[in-house]
Amino acid sequence: MEELIHAVQVGDVKLIGTVPGIGKKSAERLIVELKDKVGSIGLSNLPSLGGLIKTDFMQEAEDALLALGYKQVEISKAIRKLHEEHNFETSEHIVKTVIKSLYNKGRI
Repeated sequence: MEELIHAVQVGDVKLIGTVPGIGKKSAERLIVELKDKVGSIGLSNLPSLGGLIKTDFMQEAEDALLALGYKQVEISKAIRKLHEEHNFETSEHIVKTVIKSLYNKGRI
């Protein structure tokens, strides 16, 4: 939920477009229609999704995994789950751990 609200607030067409059946034009339209409605919602009012604060190296790792063909949803889900078990200090560590996890579990 946090990701969707944040994506609408910042106008992230790419993330919203990762939803099956939602293309670029539909994502743009959703952002336009929902921006006013979610603009006043503070993310701090929502339940925490693991208390994960995205750092630069986490964003770098997400970008690398996207470039490798993984979907944004499965990347975010894996990082959030694995963050509880690992103390990530580099983007390389995140990428290796997420790939290993997705490979071993047949994609989360």
